[in-house]
Amino acid sequence: MRVRLANGELDETVLSADDLTRLQANGSQVSSERSPADAEKLRLLVESTRIRLAYAYDHQFAVSL
Repeated sequence: MRVRLANGELDETVLSADDLTRLQANGSQVSSERSPADAEKLRLLVESTRIRLAYAYDHQFAVSL
């Protein structure tokens, strides 16, 4: 399972069947309240990813710059 920690870092862990059962039992106690994403930051994230990956689909990318 890949999780995002409170400080924003990504971490991976392996859950056993017992862990999963315990988490499902406590699932009703977890807050599902989420704040909406900042639209401008999301747009910048998508655009930066598009530019970073553009060369993979356009072999003339360097020439077009």
